[in-house]
Amino acid sequence: MPDLVIKNARIFTDDAIQPAEIAIENGRIIKVGKIIGTQEVDLVIDAKNALVLPGAIDIHVHFRDPGMTKKEDWYTGSCAAAAGGSLLLSTIPTRSRRR
Repeated sequence: MPDLVIKNARIFTDDAIQPAEIAIENGRIIKVGKIIGTQEVDLVIDAKNALVLPGAIDIHVHFRDPGMTKKEDWYTGSCAAAAGGSLLLSTIPTRSRRR
């Protein structure tokens, strides 16, 4: 039995956006279908017709740390990335410019 069901979601599959429900057990997607049902599920999330996408991987981020933390630092950059759906970040060092 799934721990979690996300209902009223939309997903991109078969070259189109389709309505779907997503069943998750122990942190892993176990089923995606039109109707999964919510009987005996610990938690049901209503996606309210939102588009559900996998998390993004950003392989080129500058957190401006060290040196320019007035613009951004590890904390603010990580929070912004998480809010935007990024799950994995690869940071590129910021070099100070010599004049």
